Amino acid sequence: MVSLPHKYSIFRLIMIRFIKYHSPYCHHCRELAPIWVELAEKKSKEYPRLRFGEVDCVANGDLCVDHDVMAYPALQWYYLFFFSISNLTGT
Repeated sequence: MVSLPHKYSIFRLIMIRFIKYHSPYCHHCRELAPIWVELAEKKSKEYPRLRFGEVDCVANGDLCVDHDVMAYPALQWYYLFFFSISNLTGT
């Protein structure tokens, strides 16, 4: 990590996305669906920076190929980092 003078402050905001890739024709995907909804409702309240999403790979095949989805259901975490350096002296 870079050392900065005390007049600077570094802020890091981490956003986490938990994505379920699925097919509407997949038996395991249909079994996971109510569990996924329940998990999303509970954990989104507990962890405000955590977001849940899902992708239908039949309707969005290119997106699933781009993210190397090989079987259904597939669960993947995505971490988004934002960094900024602020000058606390206002100059």
